[in-house]
Amino acid sequence: MSHKVTVRWSPSTDNPDGYNVYWKTPKTDYSKLTIIPVNGTSYIHGSPSFGDNIYSVRPVVNGVEGADSSPLTITVYPAALTNVTGDISNG
Repeated sequence: MSHKVTVRWSPSTDNPDGYNVYWKTPKTDYSKLTIIPVNGTSYIHGSPSFGDNIYSVRPVVNGVEGADSSPLTITVYPAALTNVTGDISNG
């Protein structure tokens, strides 16, 4: 059974070119999931780890990344639903 996590966020007021999505677990550092910035306000992570998955989003304006969003933690359980969605707040 393959699990997927959908991460959603509100659009930045900086009118970005796109967004870079980062992911980590409690035992790892952040890794960038996106090769090129995402144009929309959601991203599907097709291979999350079991346990806590922590996501952060950075807007990209003129090729320069902005500040991290608030982190979003989603816990994936082996026997859980296969698709989980979480929203990053702009707080």
